[in-house]
Amino acid sequence: MKKMGALRSFLVGCHMFHHEKIDVWAENLSLQMRGGMEGNRVFLHRMTYRAVFSIEHYEYQKKLD
Repeated sequence: MKKMGALRSFLVGCHMFHHEKIDVWAENLSLQMRGGMEGNRVFLHRMTYRAVFSIEHYEYQKKLD
């Protein structure tokens, strides 16, 4: 989830969106517990989620073929 916050900060920092017009949250969180060694790391769990970016007043124009 750090990447969601980092992407939001990047978009606001590049002045692409105003900080009050963009919101980010995670939905459908799923935590799967499993332990094991993977090389020189210990793997404890896997988390999956859906990242949602809500942008107010985003001017989107669909390209016509």
